[in-house]
Amino acid sequence: MRTITETSNDSVRYPELIPTLLDWYENLDAKVALPAPRDRAQMLSALARSLITPDAPTEEAFRISAIHLESAEPGSAVHLHGVMLLLSTTASPSDPEHRAVMSRLGCDRSLGEGRAPILEWLVARKVSRRHPEPLEVALGELEDPAVAPHLMRRVRRLPLDALPVGLDAAVRLYLDHELEESRRQARLLLERVAEEPGAR
Repeated sequence: MRTITETSNDSVRYPELIPTLLDWYENLDAKVALPAPRDRAQMLSALARSLITPDAPTEEAFRISAIHLESAEPGSAVHLHGVMLLLSTTASPSDPEHRAVMSRLGCDRSLGEGRAPILEWLVARKVSRRHPEPLEVALGELEDPAVAPHLMRRVRRLPLDALPVGLDAAVRLYLDHELEESRRQARLLLERVAEEPGAR
């Protein structure tokens, strides 16, 4: 018998458990009473991590994850990192509904720093090279210090010709930020922007 912790940290595949895990993931409240929002969120996150596997149906995993995030109780989002990881793992760049959901959740600041995987998905070249709108949505969140370091790190991986005009102005604000990681990522991204002739 495997525990939830074992399935979310085990490299061995377990296709026979996927239907049960999906059932619990979608119907947790009907399965067990977890009155504390933190406990419920942590349980959902553990179940989500267990479903980050090739054997899980991506469409179902995406749908359930989106529902959980869009109905998350205030203050519980910090414990839903696994759910956001599963969402970003199963989102399809070619699906307009998936892009819309990811864009909507990427702008939801009530999800806090935990939405970094969603924003990183919006920035990823596999998405932005064919669909520039998600990148624009993500870059609009640079003004949020909670996710700015994650965004700057991901944007730095883009080809120079994919970097938007005016990016340097938004990034320079973090050169004097109180967090060392924000200052570091701002400096590295500005160095990247400066590599292009006629830097933005």
